[in-house]
Amino acid sequence: MRSGYRLAHDAQLLWNAFEQVHNKNGLPGELEIPMESFAPAVEITRESCRDADSKHERPDQGRWVAAVKACGYVQVRLAVRKEMAPAAGRALEIA
Repeated sequence: MRSGYRLAHDAQLLWNAFEQVHNKNGLPGELEIPMESFAPAVEITRESCRDADSKHERPDQGRWVAAVKACGYVQVRLAVRKEMAPAAGRALEIA
């Protein structure tokens, strides 16, 4: 019995796609992939590859990059950066 597509096989492609988008947009800091970006990127790719899966084809790098762009990763990182900027000058209080 033949098994289907496994995301683990494309882990490096997915990481590279996030890294490419991160660097191309000049996002600060180390690459971190929040789940709110990771899950949609995987879902976008899965939906766009339905036909390819039946042929046992895997998504290419371009498809992963397109999914990362479409999932809102850059917007999330920029929003977090804007929220954190005012807090940078004061001590962090934990409630």
